[in-house]
Amino acid sequence: KQWYLDCKSGGELREIAILEIEARIKRMGLKYKKKSQYNDDSISTLTTKVTNICQYISEHLEEEISVDMIAKHINLHPNYMMTIFKKEFGYSINQYLTRLRIANAQRLLVTTDQKILQIAFACGFQTPSRFYSAFHDIVGCSPKAFKKQCLL
Repeated sequence: KQWYLDCKSGGELREIAILEIEARIKRMGLKYKKKSQYNDDSISTLTTKVTNICQYISEHLEEEISVDMIAKHINLHPNYMMTIFKKEFGYSINQYLTRLRIANAQRLLVTTDQKILQIAFACGFQTPSRFYSAFHDIVGCSPKAFKKQCLL
C-alpha cells in the first residue's frame, strides 16, 4: 500500500518506492536461486551462459518469446540450455519467465491505474486466462484482490 501511495505522490518518494520494488524483486530471485552443482572449472562459463539467458529474457520480457528463440540467440542447444538453467535456478526457463512477468504485473498494479487486462498484455501474457492462472498460482490471489490488498 505504501509503495502505491509513494508512487502516486511522485517526486523523490516515487523514486524511492521504485528502488524498493526493484530490490524486492531481486531478493525474490535470489531466494529461488540454487547453488551451482558444477565443478569449479566450469562455473564461470556456465554462469556467463545463464547470465546471458537471463539478460535476453529481461530485454524481451514483454514480447512473445520461447525457449527455442532464447537458445538461438545464446547459441546453445535448447535442451542443454534448459538443463543448465534448471540446475542453476532450480526451476525451468518458462517458470522463471512467468515469475518475472508476474513480478512486473504486481509492480504495475501497485504503481499505475492501468486496467488489469492492459497489464496482462503489457507484461507479455498472450491470454487473460493464462495471466489470471499464473498470477493466482504465484501470488495466491487474483490481481484484483492483490491490488485491493495493497490499497488498504
